[in-house]
Amino acid sequence: MAINCGRGCADTGRDSGLVWQVLWGAVTKLKVVRRGCLLGLAGTAAVLAGIGAGPAQASTGPVFAAVGFSNGSSVLIAGTFGGSAHRIFRGDQPASVSEPAVSPDGRRIAFVEIEGTNGPWVSVINTDGSGHRHLTGSLGSNRDVSTPVWSRDGKKIFVGVLNETQRANYAAYVVSTSGSGRLTGVSHGSNARPESISSDNKTLAFDTMLSGDRWQRTALMTVSGTSRHLVGGANLWQATWKPRSSTVAVSRVLRDTGSGVTIQIQLLNTSTGHYHALAATQSATSLGAAYPLAWNSTGTWLYYLHYDYRNGDQVHPRIYRIRADGSGRTDVTPRLSGWTGPFAIQGR
Repeated sequence: MAINCGRGCADTGRDSGLVWQVLWGAVTKLKVVRRGCLLGLAGTAAVLAGIGAGPAQASTGPVFAAVGFSNGSSVLIAGTFGGSAHRIFRGDQPASVSEPAVSPDGRRIAFVEIEGTNGPWVSVINTDGSGHRHLTGSLGSNRDVSTPVWSRDGKKIFVGVLNETQRANYAAYVVSTSGSGRLTGVSHGSNARPESISSDNKTLAFDTMLSGDRWQRTALMTVSGTSRHLVGGANLWQATWKPRSSTVAVSRVLRDTGSGVTIQIQLLNTSTGHYHALAATQSATSLGAAYPLAWNSTGTWLYYLHYDYRNGDQVHPRIYRIRADGSGRTDVTPRLSGWTGPFAIQGR
């Protein structure tokens, strides 16, 4: 899987042992590139075609956030399914905006920001482009920050932080969205990359790696860091909670070759550890990758990101929604011409 990325990206088609670094990455929910990496940067300039200035318009669909690339800089775009999309923030370099995450109420977007040689910061901005501010101080140039995870009440944000100078995995941290600026380590949060929080705001799902495993696993703990335990088996990762349910959508690698991978979405019961395939998200007999993004408010629909493969590259990113029983698969990709970068959807 050759990914056109900047610093720190690896080629999982040639060395899948680097999956912790590669598949834990950037969209945010798009987990195939790390912070500061965009798939096909040159192509993302076209993401601005048809996108104007001003606030995103109200719509019945969930709010989304995307990262594009224009005139040497990354840009943050906000929109609604069935509505319009608008550029709300421009960085000062290609990797200055990454890891977007939409708040549960759809009014704010958290993201990882770099300014020149400074940062990264965890930042937040309103979906109309107002209220931009840093939630944390600069974490240092040798730190990699994962996609922010909003608490269900919008009062806290969880992130994974990786010290790139040490042989260690991500550790879980939390920061208040009130602007205190203090990034605090989560108790028992080592070897943990936050993914999503249950709808009762009590349980954090995260990815972790065990010695000898090739792929990461899903684990759970309370948001305060207690009752940490594994759920399911190896190779179940990127957990996305279904509202008012013990079910999470996860990704599972079915096949890994030099020319690409097959990654299919599974539904994992966090109470029993049992899981089953949502086969319609990706055929088990062909190359392609499906990554869960978010459920709608009723849990009827799961939104997910899908890539095809061509000559070892992930191409043709599309957004789909599908019912939990595997029916109703529908392409709902917003009209962002040339979009190839990170993407996030409001989880409710």
